[in-house]
Amino acid sequence: MGPPRQLPIRAEPPPPDHWLVLRGGIDSPASLRSKLNRSLDLFGSALISVVVVNPLDLDNALKSRVMIGYNVITIAEVQTLIAARFRLLPTFRAPHYSVEFGDTSDFGIQRFIDNFSKRVENPFHES
Repeated sequence: MGPPRQLPIRAEPPPPDHWLVLRGGIDSPASLRSKLNRSLDLFGSALISVVVVNPLDLDNALKSRVMIGYNVITIAEVQTLIAARFRLLPTFRAPHYSVEFGDTSDFGIQRFIDNFSKRVENPFHES
């Protein structure tokens, strides 16, 4: 594999603490480890993709092309992830963000999963 690609980071202020961080589906440690390893190969950083939205825009986010394919969405708040020492980077096109892992150990991965403790059924899910 060649050298890491440049991660596209948008120039914008951080999202407010109360905004929601969404993940489609329910993560397992093994699936997260695979995604972290892939991002290390691609970008040279341990990253997981998320969507960050204003809580007032949750329904629109659940209807989005990115989330509509998931019947279950896991949710954390921005402030929760920041307090757990994860870094949110505004990457690619809004509302996409990348969560940067400083700790990719089993403990760090489980800590990430534990922060997404709220699960909701996506009423707009389409298979």
